Amino acid sequence: MVTTIDKTSTTPMHHQLYKIIHERIDTGFYPAGSHLPSETDLQKEFGLSRITVRRAISDLANRGHVRKHHGKGTLVLPKKNLRVLSDFASFSGDSRKLGGRVLSIILILDEIIPSLNVADNLRTKNGETVYRLVRLRTLNGELVSLQHSYIPTSLGIKISKGDFDETTSLYAFLEEHGAIPSSADETIESFAPDPEIRNQLYLDENDWVFFKERVTYNSENQPIEFSENYYRADKYRYKVHIERV
Repeated sequence: MVTTIDKTSTTPMHHQLYKIIHERIDTGFYPAGSHLPSETDLQKEFGLSRITVRRAISDLANRGHVRKHHGKGTLVLPKKNLRVLSDFASFSGDSRKLGGRVLSIILILDEIIPSLNVADNLRTKNGETVYRLVRLRTLNGELVSLQHSYIPTSLGIKISKGDFDETTSLYAFLEEHGAIPSSADETIESFAPDPEIRNQLYLDENDWVFFKERVTYNSENQPIEFSENYYRADKYRYKVHIERV
């Protein structure tokens, strides 16, 4: 672990300090929930100006590693959950692969006439109903997302409230009943949520969410689930691998 600033390096000193503090956060030297040393202490430890220290801390804050509280210091934030977009997995599968403990809070499970958007994505016929499953999802005890899932009744799967508890995976349930997820289409955007979504996710007025729509298909390209997913932007980040074509 680098612990000193190389003042002869061409790398700006504020970025060197950024990397040192970031590494200390990653390794748990500064654990989530703790506070960074004061700007004065960092100045003394690394022999830097206040402007340089403030620039490094601002860069850390802009990238979601810390949060500055006026008069209270700089708080170290929990690591964001990484979602690799080229991987096809459920929320539960993604999180457990990273060692997380996933739980659900079931808000709604009923049978409804779908909206036009839901019907279009599931290719349902006029008048056909869908099951609606609305869940809050927690990861290691922290609330991270709100998910609205829709499953066409035309699949022939009977779903009741007794089928889902805090640990049930929807994809595992579908597989057990012969609807095996094979591929999916996703769209992702970010915006300020409406008051209802904000309240359900315990967000502040200026907080944003990642919003993801996903259509999941079986091996015959038949839609078996459509979902609308709201992720707390302070808890999630996305990674995309691209290749030149």
